[in-house]
Amino acid sequence: MAKNVNTPETDVIIDAKGKLELLFEKYGKMLLIVLVVIGVAVGGYFIYKNYADKKEQERIAKAEIAASDALASNSAEDALSVANNKEFEGTAAQNFANYLAAARYLQEGDLDAAEAHIAKFANVEEGYLANMVNAAACGIRGDIAAERGDYKEAIAEYNNAIEVSDDQYTFITMNEKMGRLYIHMGEREAAVECYKAIVEEYPDMEQAYAKFIW
Repeated sequence: MAKNVNTPETDVIIDAKGKLELLFEKYGKMLLIVLVVIGVAVGGYFIYKNYADKKEQERIAKAEIAASDALASNSAEDALSVANNKEFEGTAAQNFANYLAAARYLQEGDLDAAEAHIAKFANVEEGYLANMVNAAACGIRGDIAAERGDYKEAIAEYNNAIEVSDDQYTFITMNEKMGRLYIHMGEREAAVECYKAIVEEYPDMEQAYAKFIW
């Protein structure tokens, strides 16, 4: 019969195994409790994360609905209720509501309120209409400047809007604003250039602007 021979290597394995068995004998119950606690903590984390994600999605959806209602109502108060709602803090909808509030206050002639809210608006980074909204915000800043008599700043903002978005609506609207402003300033040649720019970019608009050009 072969004899068991302990080599230095097997001595280490046996010694380690013995120590492990002694560890479980002495601390087995405590280790089991620790493992259970860790398991519960990990499971609880994922449950909480799923719950938190769901609550965040609900918060965002609620903010988007409120902003949509404010857009439809054409009311500064409705836009303000979204813009100032702490529950919607940090959402894209609240950011958009600041733009809406600025636009509504501008329509009502409250330049200070319009300026305060457009200052809170941050450029939209994502979305199909992001550039158009950002350009419209430049337009609001330009309108506020024009109403305050700062025509140079107004024209700069209108040009910024055209640079931000290359859509037809923005191009035509901002050139129209600049054209009217130049006429108000007595600079007819500069105004004509704005209307010419529209016709050159969109030839089908020539009839609509012919009286301003010729």
